[in-house]
Amino acid sequence: MKKNVVLNWISAIFLTALTVFLLRACVNNAKLINNHRYTVAITTTRTNGGWVDYEFKVNEVTYKGSVSKQGLKPNGYKYLVKFYTNDPSLLSEIESNDEVLDCIGEPPLEGWGEVPSCK
Repeated sequence: MKKNVVLNWISAIFLTALTVFLLRACVNNAKLINNHRYTVAITTTRTNGGWVDYEFKVNEVTYKGSVSKQGLKPNGYKYLVKFYTNDPSLLSEIESNDEVLDCIGEPPLEGWGEVPSCK
């Protein structure tokens, strides 16, 4: 009987944690969709498990992120990153595996409001 009670508690705790995790992911996704800008991220290193670290600047402040997208090249490659304007350290994501072309120029200090294109 005691074993069933313990298993029920463990199951309840696990399900609660999973629910909180999923709700937080949904809230963060909504924040990024509704309040974002774009800038250029530069990859730094590849970590264990295939994650690629990157850095980007907004208003002269450097932020860091990590992504597990396949096909990203580490060590100095440029990719377009979408970031949460209220707090770039909280949310950012690499938009695609396509490298940024030099013809788009340097990003504005606060980033672009829309995906930039070559001039």
